[in-house]
Amino acid sequence: NPLQSAQSAKSAFYPSDCVQVTAMIRPNSPRRSPRLTMEMLRRLSRRYGERVAITLFGVSPTDPGFARLPQDFDWRLAGLLETDRVGALLGTTDIFVDFSTYQAMGLTALEAMAAGAAVIVPAAGGATSFARHGENALVVDTSSAEACWRALRRLVDDEHLRARLRNNAIRD
Repeated sequence: NPLQSAQSAKSAFYPSDCVQVTAMIRPNSPRRSPRLTMEMLRRLSRRYGERVAITLFGVSPTDPGFARLPQDFDWRLAGLLETDRVGALLGTTDIFVDFSTYQAMGLTALEAMAAGAAVIVPAAGGATSFARHGENALVVDTSSAEACWRALRRLVDDEHLRARLRNNAIRD
């Protein structure tokens, strides 16, 4: 079972009851919604504390744009990753979030799905060519911070939904 393999890899790094949430942060790409993403993750960290582990990637810690984003919460930075390292990180992820205003294709979300993560993707753009809301992903209107927050909370709170989306994502 691919999901069991992904969960085994995850357990080597995080406690089993900790939900691993991963996001790509690209401060120089406004369409990627770096501020909204960091605000949602800060809110998540403040609400759930040690129940979640947040990992960011796609940015250097010295990026001036990154310094201007909210960082006053618990997170770890994997930095700029080569392609094979992205796959390894996503293999340890329970939830991958993409709160972009528009995503041309959403290949990172697709890779996260293949790695066994439950994903949140924007309704605007190409991710809807493979993401089906409530079946293998949550598709949200990312122009609404509250819609993003509800989807993120739902995936953290509902273990059964998360497992179903993860299994369907791998299958699809």
